[in-house]
Amino acid sequence: MIKAVIFDMDGLMTDTERLFIDLWCQVLMERGMPENRDVVTHCIGLDHGRTRAYVSEKLGEDFDYMNVMGEINRRAIRHYEEIGVPLKEGLYELLDYLDKKGIPYGVATSTKRDNARFRLEKIGVLSRLSGLVTGDMVEKGKPEPDIFRKAAEAIGVPAGECMVLEDSPHGILAAHRAGCIPVMIPDLKEPDDETSAMLIARRNSLLEIPDLLESMNRNT
Repeated sequence: MIKAVIFDMDGLMTDTERLFIDLWCQVLMERGMPENRDVVTHCIGLDHGRTRAYVSEKLGEDFDYMNVMGEINRRAIRHYEEIGVPLKEGLYELLDYLDKKGIPYGVATSTKRDNARFRLEKIGVLSRLSGLVTGDMVEKGKPEPDIFRKAAEAIGVPAGECMVLEDSPHGILAAHRAGCIPVMIPDLKEPDDETSAMLIARRNSLLEIPDLLESMNRNT
């Protein structure tokens, strides 16, 4: 029986991964560097520590990671304030369905707390959540299981009764390790065989999740 849903945020609720990658490429090229799109794409779903370590490994220890990320975040915030935060199809429809069914839901995101709260408030979702756990609230982020276990605790539902909706292989691995019910809605990265073996289901859109929930709860 699925009694709660835990959402990833970027690439799952909000269509922000593409913007982030485009800004990354833009900032690097302005600094006379190759865009290194493959490097940042690999980091989707990772916590900040692992992202920084991977970028330093690929681009060198002298790469000014903090400066580059600060500039990207400033441009992203300006975009959100001027244009808005882009949404994934079916987000509000799914939240309305969960509210109607009395199924609590929360967010577990690698994004830092202030940035996550800003985006979630901007799209009118923050006040609807039963729990929010961000990357700076756990010692070990995705792909470790801590963030999903903490989110399940915040919602008040055992991890094994929480469906996790994720767009990245790193997030799916974290959900699997946490003992949750992993469902993938791919954004920029398709699941490989290893990731696919961990999935309870794969769907193309948030619009397909109500039917999945109905089916899974009917059969338990």
